[in-house]
Amino acid sequence: MTALVTYATRNGSTREVAAVIAGNLRALGVDVELGEARYVRGLTDQVRSQGRNWNLVVLGVPLYSGRWHRDAHRFLRQHRKELAGVPVAVFGMGPRDADLEAWQRSRKQLDRALAKHDWLTPIAVTVFGEPIRLASSRAVTCATGPRSKPGPPASSPPRPGYRRRPATEGGSTSSGP
Repeated sequence: MTALVTYATRNGSTREVAAVIAGNLRALGVDVELGEARYVRGLTDQVRSQGRNWNLVVLGVPLYSGRWHRDAHRFLRQHRKELAGVPVAVFGMGPRDADLEAWQRSRKQLDRALAKHDWLTPIAVTVFGEPIRLASSRAVTCATGPRSKPGPPASSPPRPGYRRRPATEGGSTSSGP
């Protein structure tokens, strides 16, 4: 299986989350290409020259004042034909805090932007919070609940090697070891 994890970014947060997603896919044995959305044409040509096709595309998009980064819209326009036959998952970078209303607004903004590409039916859509900068420079993110229920970070067991920090109002966060 070959996956493309691509992202648009201004300050690097979306790149960080995309890299974590790419790493998790690689750990599952998936051949992953990671790159900025504005440079994907070169990656696509490289994969085709090797006789392969994408089996999955993951697009990461920062939300700035309720709008997508232009590179994400451009990526979808330029690759519409290719993406028509490939499962696509989309994640947006949302709020920096655990405020329920902020998470809901971010999800609505993501959905509004996706509606501009009505030909696209993602297999998954979610919002991640801005990475929390830890002393060890690791990034930890929080995700919304299921696609049909936007909201604060979902309560789930901590990942191995991570300990749960005390819950904050409106959600919980995890921190590194």
